[in-house]
Amino acid sequence: MDIASQLERRIDVRATINTLKSDGFCFIEALLDQDAVAGLNVEFQKVFDELPLGVSMGTHPPGRMATIDTQTCDAASLPITHSVFMSSKYRIISEAMLSKGSKINDKIVMTHETKVMPISDIHFDSQRALKTLIYLLDTDVGNGAISYCKGSHVENSAYRKEFLSQGGHPLDLQNIVSESELESINLECVSGPAGSMVIFDTDCWHSGGCLENDTKERRIIRSRSKFAGQPPMRPNRFSPLWFRRRFNIFLPPPPFEIPGRERTRGTSRK
Repeated sequence: MDIASQLERRIDVRATINTLKSDGFCFIEALLDQDAVAGLNVEFQKVFDELPLGVSMGTHPPGRMATIDTQTCDAASLPITHSVFMSSKYRIISEAMLSKGSKINDKIVMTHETKVMPISDIHFDSQRALKTLIYLLDTDVGNGAISYCKGSHVENSAYRKEFLSQGGHPLDLQNIVSESELESINLECVSGPAGSMVIFDTDCWHSGGCLENDTKERRIIRSRSKFAGQPPMRPNRFSPLWFRRRFNIFLPPPPFEIPGRERTRGTSRK
C-alpha cells in the first residue's frame, strides 16, 4: 500500500490550513483506503500485545491506552503509523499552524474504548496542541465519535493568554465547560468511516463522546504536537503552585475564576 500517494491525492493542504485557522477543526472523510486501515489495525494490536520499545501503557478508565514516544520508538516497527503521522503533507500543515520551535508529533497515542462511560468531558486541553486522530473503525455517536464546537478556539485561546499573562499555570486553567455555558456551545458530532482523519486545535471545546452500549467499541490513533513556549505542566519545585499541589494550600490563588467551571486534563471524571 502506498500511504504517501493516498495522502498526496486526498489532502488539500491550503484548504486544510484555512479551515483549521477559521474553525479550529478539519475533517477529512475516508482519507485512507481499506488496506491502509487494515494495516493500522494490525499495528494497533501489536502495540498492546507486544509493547515495542518506546511504548508505555497509561491509565484510561473507558478502556486501555498506549503512548508511543516517537523519539525512541523504531519507525520500522510501526511503518504504517509512522507513514501517516510523519508524512510531508502533515508536516507542512503542522508547521503552518504551530508556533516556531514546536515539536511535531512527539507523542502518538492509541486508545481502545470498551466501557459504557463518558470518554471525556467537554473541555479544551490544559496545554495547547495540534492533535490529529484516525478512526480505525466506522465511528458515529453510538461508539464515541469526537464532537467539537466550531470556532471556539478563538475565545479559549484568548482566555488562556490572559490567564497565563497574569501568572496563572496551565494546571489551574478552568477548562471544563460549565452548566451555564452548555446552551451556548453548539457541539457537532464528527462521524465517519474507518480511515477518516480529524485534525484540530485543542483550544476548541471538544468531547470524546460515549459508547452507546457494551457491544460497541472505539479504536483511534491520535498524535499530539504541542505549541512551543508554554509553561511546563510539572510545577517548579518550591514554586507557589508546587506548594498548592503538595500541601493543598493556596498562596496565592489562581488569577481569576470563571463561575461553574472545573479543571481537568481532559480525562473522564466519572
